[in-house]
Amino acid sequence: TKPSTEFDFSEDKLDELILRWSKSFDNTYGGATKAPKFPLPNNYEFLLDYALNSHNQKVLDYVETTLDRIANGGIYDQIGGGFSRYSVDMLWKVPHFEKMGYDNGQLISLYSKAYKTYKKPLYKRVVHQTIEWLEREMLDESGAFYSALDADSEGVEGKFYVWKVEELKAVLGNEFEWVNDFYEVNQQGYWEDDNYILLRRQSDTAFCQKMSWTQDELEEQVQRVNELLMSARDERVRPGLDDKCLTSWNAMLLKGLCDAYSVFKEDAFLRLALKNAKWLIENQIRSDQGLWRNYKKGHSNIEGFLDDYAHVIEAFIALYTITFDEDWLMQARQLTEYTIANFGDPVSNMFFFTASDTKLIARKMEINDNVIPASNSVMARNLYYLGKYFQEGDYVARAKRMLANVYDGMEKYGSGYSNWGMLLNHEVFSLYEFVCVGNHKDVDVQTIREASMPHVLLAKKGVTSRLPIFDEKTVADDALFFLCTEGTCLIPAKDVTEAINLVIQ
Repeated sequence: TKPSTEFDFSEDKLDELILRWSKSFDNTYGGATKAPKFPLPNNYEFLLDYALNSHNQKVLDYVETTLDRIANGGIYDQIGGGFSRYSVDMLWKVPHFEKMGYDNGQLISLYSKAYKTYKKPLYKRVVHQTIEWLEREMLDESGAFYSALDADSEGVEGKFYVWKVEELKAVLGNEFEWVNDFYEVNQQGYWEDDNYILLRRQSDTAFCQKMSWTQDELEEQVQRVNELLMSARDERVRPGLDDKCLTSWNAMLLKGLCDAYSVFKEDAFLRLALKNAKWLIENQIRSDQGLWRNYKKGHSNIEGFLDDYAHVIEAFIALYTITFDEDWLMQARQLTEYTIANFGDPVSNMFFFTASDTKLIARKMEINDNVIPASNSVMARNLYYLGKYFQEGDYVARAKRMLANVYDGMEKYGSGYSNWGMLLNHEVFSLYEFVCVGNHKDVDVQTIREASMPHVLLAKKGVTSRLPIFDEKTVADDALFFLCTEGTCLIPAKDVTEAINLVIQ
């Protein structure tokens, strides 16, 4: 790998970061070797990207273990979809039963991306169920998503979600036996006061073998009993709903929907995504191109902070990759210019969390990635990708300078720099641009979207195109794929598989 011309970003740094971090990997239950356990989606997106780039099987296995355990744990609502904030134990068993928009948006992205590599029906089920939950319980009529569901109902944490054996028997009748086995209504799932948390320990494959079912039969049976349990659960007093709609959290959910659509091609996901994006455009973007932060019952207020801009820009870039409608990139660029002008620090090239006209004595900068990635790391990646689409050298240079600012010491705290780590992956291993020109079949583009490979930048030329990334890439009618990196394009490929193989070799 070649170091960048201006900055010496090296693979050694990534290797050391992984080596140090891996000492706290829980290889049995996934996540870190401590409790409580928070699902940190940007950690696993980075680790997956790193593992695919470096062909590191150990890291690939660790990510898979983590995603399996989270999806099978009590932290995931097995019958209704959606993830809780964290689990209080090492096993992802007992959650803090609150469901937050920001977690679920990022986890939809993560499980969609992971499906491309691991091809597990479990991951697909999690994505579909969670999006169904969002549409059923969290969607405002405007197309916006509400913020959160409380942990409590009737003043008792988790009461809405847990089950007593008698309740399950009453709902399920003679199907109780297999469901009892499937959802571990035993010592594994026991919580307190004769209540059980539905969770899983057996893999789909093992359970299918035990029951002599195909995977399709399992899906069918599980969906059916989940519907029975859901309608019984719906008779209970529901947890409280936080019905404010936050711009940044909605943008994370929008990006999740885009990533899910890109892999699973479900029209319902695209419809929801476009409806949400329309809400952002019509309600949250002001006439001066700034953003509102909050929306409730038809009214938008509070000036946006950096995270609102960062996540909306990121979501609009994602929308381009599933629609190839260049207006989304134009909108992303406009918001980026506004962000540079109002939040940018000309000295460090980083961004302040609050706009320059806010009357605060000190303006802070958000640097560390946590349950939500740092707004600066999101902006750095936005600039990097937009810089490639628009051939805007200043954007790419600024992104690299931002990475250089945090580069020394990243290796000491991998979990806190994982979204920055995604950018470092691009610099060390190269970010490939898939530029599709000519008469493409949709199936070819979908093959690229579904391929198990590190993060790539996808562009498809329309009849009229304003994007500089297409300059000097013209062909006759033959469908062609230009695979480019660092400003250089390899020989154009006519065959999509050939192009993909160049990335994953």
